[in-house]
Amino acid sequence: MPILIFAIIFGILGAGIASGKGRNPLIWFVVCTLFPAIGLIILLFQSNLKADLAKQLQAQRRQEQADLKECPRCAETVKLRATVCRHCGHIFEPASESNAPSDMPDSDGPSTKSDRPLLAPPPLPVSEPEIVRDATGMYHVDGKITRDLSTAKAIAKAAQRRG
Repeated sequence: MPILIFAIIFGILGAGIASGKGRNPLIWFVVCTLFPAIGLIILLFQSNLKADLAKQLQAQRRQEQADLKECPRCAETVKLRATVCRHCGHIFEPASESNAPSDMPDSDGPSTKSDRPLLAPPPLPVSEPEIVRDATGMYHVDGKITRDLSTAKAIAKAAQRRG
């Protein structure tokens, strides 16, 4: 009788430790009841699944946040490589590529044409406003939103006459 009580106490203790480590308490209750000392020793050396899962989720969230940027027009987050905001149709400027360290001059001598920073190309002439259709089926033209394509074309035509 005292051995049975001793085994059940070890089983309850093992189930409590297993639950705290994110493991199945029922299985560890049985293991620690049948093999009290061995079961508890094995359980104490097991890793904490809850902490491991929390670390993995935190690393995944950090990676997702690094792969996102905020749209300046609607303040929604979009993927870093996106060229058009899926929420409002804002077109992002392409990311400028920085000069590699090998392009830097080796000496402090006179500056050459290749050492000067590249200037942005001149802006393109204003043309017809772009009609953008978003995922919800709405058309975006010149800051206005409409459901009808013919209305969107009329807005674009009026904007072209103004600008």
